[in-house]
Amino acid sequence: MIKKIIFILLMSFLGVNLFAAVQVVKIGYADWSSSIATSYTVKAIMEEKMGVRCRLIEMPADEMWKSVAEGRVDAILSAWLPDTHEKYYNEYKDSVVNLGANLKGTKIGLVVPQVPAGRFTTGTGIQNKPYMNIDSIPELKQYKTKLKRRIIGIDPEAGIMLKTREAIEKYNLDSFRLTSISEQNMLNELERAIRYKQWIVVTGWEPHWIF
Repeated sequence: MIKKIIFILLMSFLGVNLFAAVQVVKIGYADWSSSIATSYTVKAIMEEKMGVRCRLIEMPADEMWKSVAEGRVDAILSAWLPDTHEKYYNEYKDSVVNLGANLKGTKIGLVVPQVPAGRFTTGTGIQNKPYMNIDSIPELKQYKTKLKRRIIGIDPEAGIMLKTREAIEKYNLDSFRLTSISEQNMLNELERAIRYKQWIVVTGWEPHWIF
């Protein structure tokens, strides 16, 4: 489930002339590291270089799209298109303006640790094999017991969660349950699993600092 995505900026029709129409530009963002980084960067540029006041408003992915379509926020910078947020775009495309990509070549998928068991190298200097030997989604079924029949994801309405549900159906992973927690809690689970060499599979995307 690796897809190339274009990360685009969307504005509400109500906010196309927002620089002239409002005193404060409202930008909706999700509690994902990529969305936070992009939104705060744009906020800094708008305020420091353009003299435009900017307010960031955190919300779930589905609410983010609905808010920009209804004009409750003026823009979002976390529209993962054409695939991951396809559902939301089709629902709201008549009420938003696509201003183009701000990030290209991104990917989503299911992620497992690629960390060697024990020391990183043997006495010969050859790197040890990872303690998890999964290279594809279909292989998850083979190791369902070690993985505790669980895939750990982020907020339930995030595009990557919608695509993960599709992957579960496509690859007959119905014995797995998809757990929804915050991105930070998911990363905490991943860190703990790596520390104790436990088996785990999580949702992941690039760019992200874990890679």
